[in-house]
Amino acid sequence: MNLVIAAPLLLENLLPYDCQYKLLDRTIKPNQVYSGYLRKGAKQPVHTVDLRSTIVFSISIPDTKYNKSEWAIIHDAQEEYRDPRLALLDSDGGKLNISLSHSEVPDTGGARKMSFYAPYLLIDKTALNLKYQAKSFLFHSKTTSGQNKVDKDGKIEVEALMFSFSTNESIRRRIQIRTDDTEWSRSLSLDAVRTINEVQLDSVNEEEETLIGMNVVEGPLQYRLTKVITFAPRFMIRNQLSEAILVKQASESPKTAMLIQIGQNMPFHRWKKEHPTQLSICLTQPKDDWSSAFDARDVGQVHIKLGRLIQTSETLVRADLVLEEATVWITLNMEQNAWPYRIDNASDTDIIMMQKHSKSKYKIRRKQTMPYSWDEPAIKDKILTIQVGTISRDINIQEIGTLPPFKYTVLQSCHYQRH
Repeated sequence: MNLVIAAPLLLENLLPYDCQYKLLDRTIKPNQVYSGYLRKGAKQPVHTVDLRSTIVFSISIPDTKYNKSEWAIIHDAQEEYRDPRLALLDSDGGKLNISLSHSEVPDTGGARKMSFYAPYLLIDKTALNLKYQAKSFLFHSKTTSGQNKVDKDGKIEVEALMFSFSTNESIRRRIQIRTDDTEWSRSLSLDAVRTINEVQLDSVNEEEETLIGMNVVEGPLQYRLTKVITFAPRFMIRNQLSEAILVKQASESPKTAMLIQIGQNMPFHRWKKEHPTQLSICLTQPKDDWSSAFDARDVGQVHIKLGRLIQTSETLVRADLVLEEATVWITLNMEQNAWPYRIDNASDTDIIMMQKHSKSKYKIRRKQTMPYSWDEPAIKDKILTIQVGTISRDINIQEIGTLPPFKYTVLQSCHYQRH
């Protein structure tokens, strides 16, 4: 025979903050309040309550803008009723509903467990001081509580913001986000777990847009009841070159370029509306040439050619585009290995070679070899064109293997040769 001795009540704090709690037995000891301190993620057995009574519970979170919560019924032996949430008010009058999860502790003869958690945690990694508002299908929009995160020195603190909808918003619950100089975003769902979204924020002047990545996941381990929503820059540029570099939207003036120092990571937030999300880079010496455009959404490896006034050969930069959660990381490195392609002219005739729709042309003499990278990496369908005299042919170099021969006319002898 096994004898199990357990506390009648077990409290679990699943908030991202340490908190103080109070318990009141309204039936047996209505004038005696039991207090305690519970660290985040911790459990606390309570031996001072009787499950034959009506027990109410409240919390307060020190060093935050939240006031002490209302009382919530967590056990009622007579009516078997338990509140599903308790409300916290902040200093601005905003309301946060903390969810309460009630269960029975297995193999204890009826001991109860009550976990309290935030339905959602919003994390802003954009450094744009995002603002949030709940948007209901049935009710007017309202600003979210607790969203001010600027300290006395004006620095924006990255911290988890607890968030909830009102009890009347069980249908089509959505939020909207904005920055100080943008309009509100479209309505966003917080319940689609394991989804990644790109959020577009239109500027007030309607000429630009700010792009933000949004990632929705369940909390880890015991925090799985909470959905964690992270807002981060949609595009981050990491400069691993040996010198500083300028970056701009390809369609924009060099005056709009931002400088990224060696080893620095920099978000690229602002884009001209109705223009492609394409970037162009340039080294910082006077009269250095801007690169051709490359697509910031084209995840994978892209090679970018840079021209310098002080040298005749081109510099090859490798851009590695990797999607990490909701952010596309664009890492710039100097290419130390061979160029991605090598064009061998093994024929007895000089040829002209170019990327289709590009202005750059190259003459490759007979029996000569030339390393090559695309002149216009942003073009989706990359085709190589070779030309001899007035005869040209398009080649898809992704078609590995032996292709049909290229036929051209040699005017001097008026016969055909195959190359």
